[in-house]
Amino acid sequence: MKIRGNNPNTGEEIDDYGCSMAWLPVLMIENSQQQRQTGAAVESFRNEMVKSNEVGQRVLLAAAGVPQNAQHMILEHK
Repeated sequence: MKIRGNNPNTGEEIDDYGCSMAWLPVLMIENSQQQRQTGAAVESFRNEMVKSNEVGQRVLLAAAGVPQNAQHMILEHK
């Protein structure tokens, strides 16, 4: 099997043929790094959605004429 890319440990460029079993440790490290990046992206997206939803709730409560102190109580006691 041919592997082309960067070694996840050293950063050096790889363009080589080898046995799939020999490449397994490198591929597993790369897979772990990709999973961490995906997890971080999902967490960041979640945090942005939480902020956006809070703003939307505040807008809706204000549009409904709910007083500020009541808005605070409603939003803090979900």
